[in-house]
Order: sequence, then structure tokens, then C-alpha cells
Amino acid sequence: MILTKIILTICFISGIIILSSCITNTPNSTPIPEVTSTYLVLGHIYQWGTTPESNRIDLRLERVDFTKYDGILLGGDLCTETTKFESTVDYLDSIFDLGSERTLWSLGNHDARNGHSDWITARTQRPLFYTTYFDDVQWLVLNTSFDSDPDNDSYCADMAEQWRLITTLLDTVQHASNLVILAHFALWGNVERDGMRTWLYANAEKGWVNLVCDSIKLFDTDVYPRLLKVVDRRVHVTVISGDGGQLSKQYSYTSKEGIDFFITGINNSIDTLMFPSGTRFNFNPDSVLELKLHHATGILEHKFITLVNITD
Repeated sequence: MILTKIILTICFISGIIILSSCITNTPNSTPIPEVTSTYLVLGHIYQWGTTPESNRIDLRLERVDFTKYDGILLGGDLCTETTKFESTVDYLDSIFDLGSERTLWSLGNHDARNGHSDWITARTQRPLFYTTYFDDVQWLVLNTSFDSDPDNDSYCADMAEQWRLITTLLDTVQHASNLVILAHFALWGNVERDGMRTWLYANAEKGWVNLVCDSIKLFDTDVYPRLLKVVDRRVHVTVISGDGGQLSKQYSYTSKEGIDFFITGINNSIDTLMFPSGTRFNFNPDSVLELKLHHATGILEHKFITLVNITD
């Protein structure tokens, strides 16, 4: 009887071990792959030159497969004279699919200074400043080049409308993991002046630019306090300028409240003979900014990648 009990006990334990082994190896226990989205940020990407043939993006970028990214963030100054010829806008459309909801474009002064902004809006099917939402990210695209457009007779009205958009969005946004603000010019600089030192890194530091016509509204004094309230709602804030590349290749700064600032741009297609030694121009390898969103956590990582590494 005792021997029988021992045998039965051994069989029972063996059965549990076998069953546990089977459960452990079921397909349902396979880790779920992490979902991420990758966005490429491009600013100040024009090919330097004065001939019609040079009115293109940096020739190295023409070799990039942009379809492998989940979004393209264009920080302005795409060509030297983006709207001098309508064919140039068609050329940009063929590269970046301007009508895609995942191609965002903040106009630079080189994009606006020949007027014809209607050529751009006809292809993007969006206004020149707007907000959109995808991947649990609220994207705010600003126009910081109103004064560069010679055709804009509604300059002040457009600025007022953009200001309403800014304040309405920042005062209400909360159901998003991230808020990303895309602008051409670096409108900040005095939020944490000694740390940011924006004037040393942006092609043109624009912290003094007024955002409206009829009063004083600056990024540092009127936008940043609103961003702090967004952070209080547990929405991470990222601010990007596409007017870099001449003085710096990889600018990033995190404020004490955790807001991330970036300046990115490409510049090295310029003839270096035009700038002798001692110039402030930075001729280190050109870089582009890449953002990676981890959907499960809402964490938005960033890294700068040398241009040669995305063209190979």
C-alpha cells in the first residue's frame, strides 16, 4: 500500500511538471513586440548655389528612402527659392509627399520670400499653420516666416489667428502622450538664457520676434508659461527649430522642467572657399534629427544621425 502511494505521488508530481512545461511553452506566452514610430526631422536642407539647377534640396538627401519613416517633419528652408518656380514645389511633393498627414512643414524664409504660398497649400491641403494628431502625439506646426512673404496682405490677421490657435491648444491639450511644436526659427532663447545660449547655435536667434501685431507676445514670456501647464497635465513637450546647420550640427537642450528643445539643419553643400578660417560656420559632418516614439510608454527618444548614415 505504501509503495502504491509513493508511485502515485511520483506520477502526480511528474504530471504537474509536464503540464507546467507545456503551459510555459504555449504561443500565448511569447512577448508582444514593442510598437514604435520613427520620425525624421529636416531643416535648412537647401543645396547652396545660384543656378536654376541648384534650386533643390541637398543632393545627398535625394538618395534617402523617406518611406521607411513614419513621419517627416520639415523645418523650413527646403530650397534656396522654394516658390520662385511652381515646378520646384512639384519636385518637393514628389520627394516628401506633401499631402500626407504625416508630412509636416513649417515654412522658412527661403520658402516664403517669393510669395506663391498658394502653391504650397494646394499640395499640402492644409493652411500654413495648424495642429494635427496622430500616434497619440499632438503636433503643432507654426509659421514663423509671415514677414518674408511679399504677397501676404493679411499679415496681422494671420498672426492673430495663429496666436489663437497656440493659446487654445496649449490651454486645453491633455489627452496625448506628447506635444511636439515644429517651427523654422528658434523663437526661444531667454527661458534659461545662460544654459540655452540659442544665439550661439541657431542660424538666426529669434527670441525677440513678436507673435502678434497689436501687442507684445513672445515665446519666452507668453508661450513658455503655457507649456509648463501642459507639462503639469503629464504631456511631454518637445520644441523643434529647423534653422540650424550653419553654427551647430546637433543642438539639444532640456529645461529644468523637462521640456526638450532642438535645433537641426544641414549646411555643408556650401563652397567652403567662401568662408576662410576663423569663420563661425561649422563644417563638422552634417546631421539630421531622428525621433522615436515608444507607443506603450509614450516616451519620445531622440538622436542625431550623421547624414552619411541615412544615405548609405
